[in-house]
Amino acid sequence: MERKACLSSLFIILLSFTVLLASVFSLTHAAVYAESSEDNALEIIAGEEVVSPRGMFFDAERNRIVFADSDANAVFSLNINTFEIKRIAGGEFGLAEDGLPLGGFVDGRSDKAMFNSPSGVAVLKSGAIIVADTGNHAIRQIYNGNVTTVAGGIQEGDKDGNRWSAEFSYPTSIAVDENDIIYICDSENNKIKKIVNNGDVTTIVEDLASPISIVYANKSLYVTQAGSPIIEGADPDSLRADSILRIPLPKANAVECLAGGSGRGYRNGDAKLAQFFVPSGIFAEGGDLYIADTGNHVVRKIFESGGAKICDTLDLGGFNSPKGIVVADGKLFVADTDYSRIIMAGDVSKRRFERNYEACLVPGSAEIYVDGVELEYTDARPFIINGRTYVPARAFLESIGGDVEWIESERAVLCKYRDLSIKLQEADGIYLKAGRSFIPLRWVAEYFGMEVNWINDTRTVEINTYKK
Repeated sequence: MERKACLSSLFIILLSFTVLLASVFSLTHAAVYAESSEDNALEIIAGEEVVSPRGMFFDAERNRIVFADSDANAVFSLNINTFEIKRIAGGEFGLAEDGLPLGGFVDGRSDKAMFNSPSGVAVLKSGAIIVADTGNHAIRQIYNGNVTTVAGGIQEGDKDGNRWSAEFSYPTSIAVDENDIIYICDSENNKIKKIVNNGDVTTIVEDLASPISIVYANKSLYVTQAGSPIIEGADPDSLRADSILRIPLPKANAVECLAGGSGRGYRNGDAKLAQFFVPSGIFAEGGDLYIADTGNHVVRKIFESGGAKICDTLDLGGFNSPKGIVVADGKLFVADTDYSRIIMAGDVSKRRFERNYEACLVPGSAEIYVDGVELEYTDARPFIINGRTYVPARAFLESIGGDVEWIESERAVLCKYRDLSIKLQEADGIYLKAGRSFIPLRWVAEYFGMEVNWINDTRTVEINTYKK
């Protein structure tokens, strides 16, 4: 396969959901705020330094979540009780032309070390933090206030062997087992590799389809894939894109597709028939799996019901490209990447499902264009329930030059456009979620005399403000 001259295709996919956000950086720790949403008691955790949080790891011994921030070129910790965010290493060297922190490849003291788009982390029993330093094609370690290179980083490539000669291509995620063996999603090489305690690097699974995230649990590795099969002549059943895999250990001689792989999209129900859109985060809790389904902007759960594996969507409010996920002391935390924040969703065992999975056989989100211009959102996205597309009321009305008013006494939304208006309550079809009002798009648009077209192949809604 021909290599690209600069960033690889997978790395472009991983970065395509990123917000360009300039922040002011301190030298010690971030100013942090946490606020509760009006729906489902979500805690929204953010800090000045947090730009693009990604891979997360629950360090139970130290009561913290460690996470990588690819645009901040840094690694942070989050205290799961106080929500205090602290910088651990990287990202303290000023801003680049795009307003984001400078990245690089420098070992040394934590406050002097540099990373390049780190995407994944894991913590060893000693407290050493292992980092998938994606842009540097390296595996790094943070321990006792110092950053060192564990393996790779000499150049991009695909080479097993000792730590000094091993090569990776855009490693994106890290997992560790009870023996401190390190497992790596070597994404552009379409492989899972491991590093044993003496530093030797070996490939344990190959011919995958751009593996992005990995977690160890129950003597197995669980992996999300996001790319397309590229190995000619390989068995397509072992190369399913947009899927969730299980790799039993220690031999790793079998790969089981638990969910997805039938095509990119959004579908709940039987896990074997489920569809995902660039799943980029995974966590195992008991017998359940939690998935950050990045392209669909939702959190999914795979669990057993009636002897069958089921995939469903958790009712957690709106996300914007979630890429990291962990359960810590029974609480679900999600890296809401493009909103530059962490969401804490409370007791995960009490989370409701958003919809009946048997009825959800269509994509769960849609891109909306009004007169050829894509609709933009600030803190909530459209979603689909039972075949009906719901859109944030204010975002849609303001995009067409209209207005929206919330009438608290009636718990109603008054939608205005030109000389027309329509008042909607929940009984009329609006949906109130996470403090936002969502309106049924086709109903409202056609009431205002607009043409509405659904393009199934691209999951797109096209609105023409004047009918042809």
